[in-house]
Amino acid sequence: MVRVSVNGQRIATGRSKIGSYIGDHTKTGLGALLNTGTSVGAFANLLPSGSLLPQAIPSFCQVASGQLSELWDLRKLFQTASKVMSRRARTLSDAHRDFYFSLFEATATRRQKILREAEMRRLRRRV
Repeated sequence: MVRVSVNGQRIATGRSKIGSYIGDHTKTGLGALLNTGTSVGAFANLLPSGSLLPQAIPSFCQVASGQLSELWDLRKLFQTASKVMSRRARTLSDAHRDFYFSLFEATATRRQKILREAEMRRLRRRV
């Protein structure tokens, strides 16, 4: 049975097959390996590492070379989102920006906790 991460808790889905949950404006590199039930927040950037990426990736984070880091330059992220949306005849409005900025603030504590945990796991592997 597949379990997914919801607000830091692992929840059983009751299903044996399920896809991944990927937030708005998240980008995945060719060959990025996502496990079933992976949860990825908004404005994440997932680059291939040759192995499965983490099961829970917070909003405004990047996974590169197996390392999780924060994407904090919202101006740059919004610039890219605006370009992508304009190619689809859409606009990134001020309401979108306000919503995503408040999402950045609302997810900050959880994001920092996950980043600290990932760093601790990385350091333990080196010892």
